[in-house]
Amino acid sequence: MTRAYKTHLDVEYNQVAVFSRGLTNPFNNWEERHVSQGFAWRSRSVSFRTLNNGPHAVDVLTTEYAGPLSHGVIRAVEVPFDVPGDGN
Repeated sequence: MTRAYKTHLDVEYNQVAVFSRGLTNPFNNWEERHVSQGFAWRSRSVSFRTLNNGPHAVDVLTTEYAGPLSHGVIRAVEVPFDVPGDGN
């Protein structure tokens, strides 16, 4: 099953972070290799580098497989991330 969520964010520090609620130290430590690849990932937490600061339209899809990207996508990063059954 695919779930989709759309939101608008005002980004600072060129990153968007997604993590499990209640995770101690949810933000990732970026090393040079993370900056180069555009994301930093660990279990229950992922941070994505944005192309700039300011307003961003963000689409989040949770699915087994996202499939092909739609026309007009500027940047996409696919990482393993388990969402608990309670959605937190």
